[in-house]
Amino acid sequence: MVDPPAFWDTLRRSCNGFDNVVALSSNGYHGRFPHPLHQQFSQFEWLIGASNSRAISSLDELKHSADAWKLGLITYDESRHVLLNGQPPATFGRFFIPDQLTVSQQPSDAFVPKPFLPKSENIALRQQESEEDYILKIQKIQQHIRQGDIYEINYCMAFHAEAEIDPVEVFGKLSEISPNPFSAFVKFGHQYMMCSSMERFMQHRAGRLITQPIKGTASVNQGSLMADNHKERAENIMAVDVARNDLALNCHPGTVRTIELAQPHPYGHVSQLVSTVSGQLRQEIHPLDAMVSALPMASMTGAPKRRAAELIHEFETETRGEYSGTIGYIDPEGNFDFNVIIRTLRYNELTAQITANVGAAITLKSDPAAEYQECLLKLAGLQRALNPQF
Repeated sequence: MVDPPAFWDTLRRSCNGFDNVVALSSNGYHGRFPHPLHQQFSQFEWLIGASNSRAISSLDELKHSADAWKLGLITYDESRHVLLNGQPPATFGRFFIPDQLTVSQQPSDAFVPKPFLPKSENIALRQQESEEDYILKIQKIQQHIRQGDIYEINYCMAFHAEAEIDPVEVFGKLSEISPNPFSAFVKFGHQYMMCSSMERFMQHRAGRLITQPIKGTASVNQGSLMADNHKERAENIMAVDVARNDLALNCHPGTVRTIELAQPHPYGHVSQLVSTVSGQLRQEIHPLDAMVSALPMASMTGAPKRRAAELIHEFETETRGEYSGTIGYIDPEGNFDFNVIIRTLRYNELTAQITANVGAAITLKSDPAAEYQECLLKLAGLQRALNPQF
């Protein structure tokens, strides 16, 4: 019997030998918390693809390229363009057909960390806005809710640090702290992303679309209480309404169903309310067109989606870039699975800049100070991956 390939050795060798790398890992989540609606990244536990070839960077090329595996990402800023203009920009996404691909049905091997280098021990992510500024902004956003502009919005903060890190090492630490089912590692040249996402954006398999918006966060020991928390449930249900509308645009009438509503699920040190919406894609619609038309995802914008995106652009201190975009794969049969880029560190190897974003859903019932603390709770795993002293 041949031993399965080792995830971490394969990832490091891929990063050393290729300019473009995407690794997707379910961290054995399905085995630890079996649930029929919460599969790992489709039919594998982990996948690593690598390439030195030119990237695919348009939707038309992505749809009509060879029937082969394609790995990559779409940024939030590109997604916002789709929402506001009704079509993707000319340069859209960054994907590649892997020159080297490893797929495993076995959970990834245990990560064995190296000792932290002294220069990495004091890394602290610093927020770009104070708690006082945050609270004032949330109060202004709530005034828009009172006026009827929106019902809900996902407002995000950016955090930064400057330090030289080993991206594979940090991703390993992050996977230990937050072993989530839609984790991803991305390398494009000198740019890296280390993502411990628990949220599926959209899956397509044999004509069926599934989206699983997450809204509602608590510490893991408070998770069971969220199902009875009216505010947390309301946040989730509003995201579900938007997700249902997104699927209905491209699915057969009567096939869009909410098959799980606002149920708590454990993810590392937090619990989240998860809903599942599915629909049967119309035969004349290309699956990728259906996915792109649902961008940006309901859970990371608000309701109504367009006005929420406009207010996000107005109030947030900097553009989101990749954050709240999506990473995933397309297989040779046209099936795909994409996550939501949350719980993510971005790293520029040339400038040693580290960026993290976290956010919270804001409704009229939100307590701005409590939402600020929720953001810090979400940041905790990312900070500990950089500095175990936190």
